[in-house]
Amino acid sequence: MGGTKFGVSQVVNTTPKWVGYTMNIIVALAIAGNTWVASTGMLNDADKVEWMLGISILTGFLHYIAKMFGIPVEEPKWKQK
Repeated sequence: MGGTKFGVSQVVNTTPKWVGYTMNIIVALAIAGNTWVASTGMLNDADKVEWMLGISILTGFLHYIAKMFGIPVEEPKWKQK
């Protein structure tokens, strides 16, 4: 995790693998949550739509937050002048 930076300026830099793995887990849990909400009989249809929309919006927001992590990649010394 050393060298990892956070901010809007990091969008162009490589996202660390641990952030990518974390986002994959979050997306998988969101898909499972949406599937459960869609198939449950415990909620009425209006509540299902609100829950699924909320889960989807939160997942999208977390994806944008994840893209703000970055690792600056330096040029190799042989390319530097």
